Amino acid sequence: MRDIVILCVLKSRLPGSNMGGRLADLIDSWARNNPEPYLGLHWLPG
Repeated sequence: MRDIVILCVLKSRLPGSNMGGRLADLIDSWARNNPEPYLGLHWLPG
């Protein structure tokens, strides 16, 4: 059995040419606020 947390983000949350950097910032912020997320699908808020 594998434990998986899936984080989804809408492309509209990643404007401009720095999509990778913005995505990294969003994931970092989310991970700091959710240090022990439940298994399954998560959507970034907003």
